[in-house]
Amino acid sequence: MKPVITLLIIIHFFVGIGALAGGYLGMPDPTLASMDAEASKMLKNAPFDDFFIPGLFLFIVIGLMNIAAGITAIRKWNY
Repeated sequence: MKPVITLLIIIHFFVGIGALAGGYLGMPDPTLASMDAEASKMLKNAPFDDFFIPGLFLFIVIGLMNIAAGITAIRKWNY
């Protein structure tokens, strides 16, 4: 059981750090103008006009919650 928990912790931190980076990149420049991309074309059928809300969701919900789950697994808290 120990290798499975170790793998779980590694995956939580890997996903969490990736989501923090991706979410952070979507928040300061939500229209992606600095990358010569048009958010209006990419989000044509989406409920958002830019990437601020999806970036915020990615940063907080996916990123921070995966980091918290990894810390919880390391400390062996039962939630």
